[in-house]
This record gives sequence, structure tokens and C-alpha cells, in this order.
Amino acid sequence: MTGFSLAPARSLRLIAVLAAVAVGITLGATPARAAVTDPQTVVSLTFDDGNADQLAAVATLNQFGMKGTFFITTGFIDNPGWLTRADLTSIAAAGHEIAGHTVTHPDLLTLPADEATRQVCQGRATLADWGFPTRSFAYPFATVDAATEAIVQACGFNSARGLGDIDTRFGCTGCGFAETIPPADAYLTRAPDEVDTTWTLADLENTVTNAETAGGGWVQLTFHHLCAGSCDALSVDPAVFAQFAAWLSTRAASNNTTVKTVGDVIGGAVKPVVPVTTTSTAAPGPGVNGVVNPSLETAGTTGLPQCWAVGGFGTNTAAFSTVSAAHTGTKAEQLVVSNLVSGDSKLILTQDLGACAPTVTPGHTYSLRAWYTSTVTTQFDVYLRNSIGSWSYWTSSPYFPAGSAYAQALYTTAAIPAGTTGLSFGLNLILNGTLVTDDYALYDSVGAPGILVPATPTVTGSASVGSTLTAVPGAWSPATAAFAHQWLRDGADIPGATSATYTPVAADLGTALSVRVTGSAPGYLPVSAAATSVPTAVVVAGTLVVGTPTITGTAAVGALLTAIPGTWAPAGVNFAYQWLANGTPIAGATAAGYTPVAADAGTTLTVRVTGTAPGYQPASAVSAPTGAVAAGGIGTATPVISGTASVGAVLTAIPGTWTPAGVGFAYQWLANGTAISGATSAGYTPVAADAGAALTVRVTGSAPGYQPASAVSAPTAPVSLATVTRVAGTDPYSTAIAVSQGFAPGVSRVYLVSGTSFADALSAGPAAAHFGGPVLLTGLTALPAGVRAELVRLHPGKIVIVGGTASVSAAVAAELAGIAPVARLAGADRYATSRLVASVAFGSLAATAYVATGADFPGALAAASAAARAGAPVVLVPAGGFLPDLATAALLRTLHTRTVKIAGGTADVTSLTEFWLKLQLGGASVTRYSGADRYATSAALNLNAFTSATTVYLASGTSYQDALVGSALAGAKSAPLYLTPATCVPRATLTAITRLGATRVVLIGTATALTGDVAALKPCP
Repeated sequence: MTGFSLAPARSLRLIAVLAAVAVGITLGATPARAAVTDPQTVVSLTFDDGNADQLAAVATLNQFGMKGTFFITTGFIDNPGWLTRADLTSIAAAGHEIAGHTVTHPDLLTLPADEATRQVCQGRATLADWGFPTRSFAYPFATVDAATEAIVQACGFNSARGLGDIDTRFGCTGCGFAETIPPADAYLTRAPDEVDTTWTLADLENTVTNAETAGGGWVQLTFHHLCAGSCDALSVDPAVFAQFAAWLSTRAASNNTTVKTVGDVIGGAVKPVVPVTTTSTAAPGPGVNGVVNPSLETAGTTGLPQCWAVGGFGTNTAAFSTVSAAHTGTKAEQLVVSNLVSGDSKLILTQDLGACAPTVTPGHTYSLRAWYTSTVTTQFDVYLRNSIGSWSYWTSSPYFPAGSAYAQALYTTAAIPAGTTGLSFGLNLILNGTLVTDDYALYDSVGAPGILVPATPTVTGSASVGSTLTAVPGAWSPATAAFAHQWLRDGADIPGATSATYTPVAADLGTALSVRVTGSAPGYLPVSAAATSVPTAVVVAGTLVVGTPTITGTAAVGALLTAIPGTWAPAGVNFAYQWLANGTPIAGATAAGYTPVAADAGTTLTVRVTGTAPGYQPASAVSAPTGAVAAGGIGTATPVISGTASVGAVLTAIPGTWTPAGVGFAYQWLANGTAISGATSAGYTPVAADAGAALTVRVTGSAPGYQPASAVSAPTAPVSLATVTRVAGTDPYSTAIAVSQGFAPGVSRVYLVSGTSFADALSAGPAAAHFGGPVLLTGLTALPAGVRAELVRLHPGKIVIVGGTASVSAAVAAELAGIAPVARLAGADRYATSRLVASVAFGSLAATAYVATGADFPGALAAASAAARAGAPVVLVPAGGFLPDLATAALLRTLHTRTVKIAGGTADVTSLTEFWLKLQLGGASVTRYSGADRYATSAALNLNAFTSATTVYLASGTSYQDALVGSALAGAKSAPLYLTPATCVPRATLTAITRLGATRVVLIGTATALTGDVAALKPCP
């Protein structure tokens, strides 16, 4: 038999204090003062848990007429080492306060709320039943939160004490030397750390004198044991306590210090007892396991499994740990005992008031069970809880033998004694050794599960791949047991092989198979048990079931044939193929599909299918032959013509994808459906005779073993006389750069004009062309980075800015000066600027000059390329009723101009201006070139200036930038530039392209400025 001792209470704060340096400063005693002038200091001497040696304190208190408060853990009373109920009656009769301290002294913060409530309320109710009305409470371990405070208040207590909240040499520096009266929180009154063996008489006295000198207040001193010699850590020497009591008894007269019970300090009437249920669950019914967390899988808050605790007594060293070597699940609990001198150690069901410990019924017997491994013998220790929640040792089971494999400990108790409300049990060690436990159970003997007894299974059938093996479980008890199966290969589980039958696979070749049968039966324990059969003979290879191959498809050159292997067994057979012509294997024809080639024409084909499967012997079968292979039909595609349908541009016939691969092609080009003599290559270059005709190409394919076939392309657009290209950027500035890149570095002049205002810029094109240089655009205040880079590339001899600072700022001019010498041409207005441009560029060598209005840009830009071709300037004149000034006439005379060509109708340059020019130039030829709109005017000017041109330039007639920069390029190339709308080409322009014999049309500007319809030379309506 083994016994059980309840662990003494220990303050958590004490643990922390003991870990710290226990060296403090002892305050000196204060001089005695008149009690009437000192603030009152109240000292409460309190004693926790109900240890039997506290009777020595009672005697001392009685000697000096002092009253103490005794916080009683009711479950400890009447147990060895603890006070008895008779002791409590004597203590109360002497005027001391009996107070609450729970039933079993748990850490309330680790309990569910209902269990914590039972601990607090049941402890108070038990004390009341014993004749001790209680008002005060102390928290075990001094652990508390707001919810716990609420429980204590709800259970009828007037106050509750904590620990470690008052300044002593042991800690809580700066917390103050006393609690206030009344306290700020009656349910967490502040007190120094509990008194232990490190406290001296001076420490005890200092707690009082510190409070006295700091303004008084309430000092609660907490004692556990009164013991001299080798004692518990939470002890004070009885002689020291007596000295302190004697000293304290004198403080009332000298320092206005009194001793009172906690209840007297707090005050208030005794509240009614709160009813409480001591158990939260009914006793387990038939077949119900009453153990909470029986498999130890749920972790608790103390490092042990939930609802399990450390138990034991005597002198020994016990180490508990959770291990993975479980009987079921993933966790078991290991106990290692060493240095055993006396007593025992065990893992035991938590001895509480109902949250964990199972309820039992008096008069019933119970079946206690647990699975264990142990290096030494073990036994069950059993404890009972009485009606007031107190626990005591009851009995122990016989010993269970040591063993390295899990075994089940089984024990049936005697009838439960009357007055019993709960039972706790666990397997102990009374020797040094290691014990691992798992899967505990407590059943009422009536209806307790039976014991499942396994048998050894056997295997029937042939151990070969593809043959079925059957597990025979054997004779289990009970006979109604149900079975689960797991087949094993050389002792290792085969994934998914969990049926009563198993068909060996390739992975089983050369191995021995066995089966593990797991049985279970309702009402029997263990819930399941397992037994494994004797292994089979080594598994050998199986035999395939062969199918009959067939061939689908048409037996013709180029037509796909497919081999169908037929029905083979087992499922998952892999197939290899060999095609044969007239019985002879065809080299390389080893796929499931085969396409006959020319060499197969006239032969009959078969296919040989060879099946293989892991664990089986290979096998083959040959299909019936096809009919004689016929010639194939070429699969045609529609040819496509790439390239631009224009004279001199290369067109290419793309035949498309024909079948089979390797088809050879012949070509015939056609004009309006008529074959073009000699045009039999894949490429064809249209000639002038093809102009206006739609071209097609007929492609004829041929291949050995196939009938020839032909296909004709879709027709091209009518052949045009010119190819179309585009020079453009993303905006006018980058378009100007793209145009400029047609000029080589080292040009003598680059003209720079505003990209946002045409007024000063209109005369720049012919001037730039005169020097063989481009025109570039700039912003008013900033030179675009791309323009700067292009200027650097051109490395010009000079940069000519056309316009004043209102068009191109001084800042831009300064930046340009870092690239090349800069000259600015700017007059008082656009007309003066135009004269400066003409004068500087042409000096006195311009026999011909073009005149256009300066009020709008189309006329001047329409004339620009024609003027460049003639080496002539474009001079701007006013529109409407305003005549040119005399400076214009002077310029033309200086240029020695004898031919004046007016660009535009009389709405742009009036008849009066025309007459004025004739008058001023005295006999010079003055001729007007105009049309119905700006586009017709452009055509008229170019008709006069050009009789032939291989290249024609087109630019937008609705904005000035592209036409301006293009005129410089066109002038440099001696080519005309025509203004055109954004979406079509004027018919006069198209006529001019043909008349000039142009083979190339260049668009200046983006696809927004000149759309794809212009690129297609779509005529305007």
C-alpha cells in the first residue's frame, strides 16, 4: 500500500523572490512617539493553508492577546500534518478569524470558471457547515484576475488578499509600505511577500515601522509554517515569531499600532452561504469512460496533460515528460524516478471538485484501466473525494509486471464507500525506474466493455503478380468482431492495400507478403487489436492476358493508320508497336499510328503489338493485314501573296502548309486570270504592263506516291505604279527628327523653327533646301532632347533660328550655342522675317521667287518644294486689301527676280497685289497658280515645276509642321511635295504621280496625320 500527501501551498511570488539576491537593508527602529499624534497602523497576522504547526502561533497570539486570521484549505483538514476540525473550533473560540482558501488549493487561473467557482464557494460553504462563518479570502499562489475577483465576490466574501504588493527588502520597491484603509480594491488587498526562512526578526519589525513612519495604513503578514531546524522553505522560527509578537504588543501605546483580523479591518456583515454543486458531471453510465483526456493528447497549462497532475510523497526525485511513443494517438506521459529513499511518485487524475476527477456512485465497483510500459513493477493508487471536496488515499491495486511492450493494467475496485463523490487514480513507481502510460479508463463495472482477444490470421492464394490473395482472420473473441486489413511487403505497410484481398503488383516481386488484421467489437476493449499473419512465399512474375490488335484508317499513301491493341489484362499494360509491309518490318515505324509512304504503295500492312507490365512476362500479337496501299491525295492550302502590288516591287508566293511534308511546288503567276508568260517562280516583280491588273498565283504540288493538286491565291489589289513608305515619329517633333535623319552629318545649315506657330516658319523650307539641310522643330522655352541629339548628330556648320524670341526663346538659343554657331533671323513681323530668310539664303541670285499669303500656311507650303526645285525663295505678303510694303519690292529687285509665281487664289493673294507686283518689278513675269482648294493649288504648283520625278512626297494639308519639314527634304531631293487630306489622296495628285512616272511615294507624318487609306493611295471622292 502507498499513501498520499497533499503538497503545501507556495506563493508564485516567493519562487521569484527565492531566485533573487536575498540581501536587503534593515531600516533602523524609529523613536517612540505619542500614540495620540501618530497615524494609526493596523497589522493583520494571517496564516495560510491550515498547517498543523500553526497551533504554535495560536498559543503565542493568545499569550499576547492578539487575534489572527487563518485562511483554511478545507480539503486538507483532518489529514496528517494539517489542522483538525477540533483545532479550528478551538482557534475560533479564542477569537481568531477562520477565513477561506479554497478546497484543494489550486491555481485558480488554470481552472475553468465553473471549477474555480466550486473551489471558492465550496470552501466557504464547508467552513459554514463546520460552524465558521467567513468574511475573508486569500488567493492560492496569489494568482488573480478580474474574473477571479468576481467569483470571490459572488461566493459571498467581503475581501480577498494577494501577495507581493508592498515594499520590502524582498521586492516591490516603490509600491508603498502599507495598504490603505479601506483598500482601493477589497478583492485584491495588497500585502508583502509571504514570510519564509529568509525573513529575520528585523524584517518582520521593519514591515511595521516602515508603515508607521510612512503615514500608517494596513500591513498584512502571511505565515505558513512555524518550525525550527530543518523546515519547509515557507517557515518562520517559533521563537522569532514569539519575539515579534512581544515586540508588536508594545506598539499600540508607543506608535498607535494595533493588531486586527482581516475581517475586522474590512468590516461588513457575514453574507449568506452561496449554494454550490460539488460535481459538474454525473457518474459514468454503462460502457462510458469517466476519464477526461484519457489518451493524454490534450495539453494542459502546467506542462502536464489536461486534467492530470503530479502525485506522490516521500523522498525521491521524479521527472515527468510527454513522449511520442504512445499506445494510441501521438502522446504518452513518461515518469522517471531516481534517488528514491521513501514514498512513491505518479501521474494522477487532477483531484478537483468535478471538472476533471470523475464522479462515482457509492456502493458501485469500478474497472480501472491503463496501458503502460515499465522497467519495474507498478500499481494503481486510488483516492476518494468526500462530500466537502476533501481528498484522501483509499487503496492500491496489486502490482503489474515490468515490460517493454505496451500492456494493459486492469483493476476492479471494491464497492465505493458511502459519502464518496469522486475518484482519482494513477499508476505509481515505488522503485527507481521508467514508466510510460497512456489510454486510461474508468468504467462502472456494470456495463464495462469486455476484452477483445485477437487470433493469428492466415493468407490463402498464389503469391504471384496479378493473382488474388485472401486474408483469413482466424478465431477472435468475441466471434462478432469486425476486421480491418493492412497488407505488408517484407514487413512494411503497402499504401492503399487495406482490403481483405490483395493482388500482388510488380513492386512485390521477390518479396514476402503478410497481412495485419485489426479487429474491433462494440462493447469491447481495447477499441481495436491487431495480429499479423505468417509471410507468404516469395512473389513471382505473372502472365499477361493478350488482346487481338486491329488497324483503323484507310490504307493509302499519306493517310494515317492507327493500331488498336485490343483488350489486355491487367489494366495498365504498356504497348510497343512494329508496322510491317508484306510481313517485313518497316524501319522506324514503331508508333501506334503509321502513315504509309510511297514505298508502301501496293503492299499490305500489319502491326505487331507487344505488351509489357511490371511484374509480368512480355507477350505479342499481330493484326490482320490491310488491303493493298493506294496512292494518296495531296492536302492543299490556299497560297498567299506577300508584298506590295506595285510596279517594280517584288511579290512572293507563300504556298501554305500542304501535306504530306516534302511536297514540291510549281508556280504560275496570272494577271486578271491570264497566265503571265515566263512568270513561273515563287517570286514575281510586276512590270508596267501589269499596272491596274489584279495578280494571282497558281501553286501546283506534287509528291511521290500522291496525285498532283493545285490551288490559286486570292487576287492582289490592282497593281499600282508606285510603292508607298512613311517617314514619321510619334508627334511633329519626332517626325521632323525622322525626316532630318535623311541628311548626312556635316550639313552647312540647319533651320530651327517653332513647332507651335507657323507665322515665322513658312519661308524656311526652300532656304534649308538651298543649303542642303533640314528643318527641325522646337518648343518655345525648351529644346526637346531628341532634337538636341539630332543636332549633335548632324554637326551643322550653323544653326539658323527663324523667328523672334516669341517663337524661339533666348534660353533655347543659348542651349543651341553649345552645339554649333547660332544665327537668328527675325523681323518686326512675319513678312519682315520672310524677307530676311530670303535675303540671307539667296542674296542676289533668285531669278524666280514664289509669293504666298502670310495669313495662313497652305499656300506657302504648297509652293515650298516647287520653290526649292527652282532655287527660289517663298516670300510672304499680306492677304485681303493690304498691299505689300516697299521693302518687299526692294527685296525682289535685290534678288534680281524676273519671274514671280503666286501661290493661291485671289482670296489669298489679291489681284491688286498681283498688279502691284507687276508695277513694282517693271516688266517681270507675274503668274498665278491656284486651284479650287489648297490640294488643287499644290497640284497646280507642282505641275508647273516638275515634269518627271521618281519620288513624290505627301504631307498633311491641315497642319503645317509635317509639310514644312518635308519641303526641305523634298527640295533637297528635287522632288515634289503634295498637300493631301488625312484620309484620301486627291485625284489630281494621283494623276500627277502617274504623269511624273513616280515609282515611290513617301508619306511625311504619323498614321493619324495621314491614315492607312492615304498609304493605300485611296482616291478622294
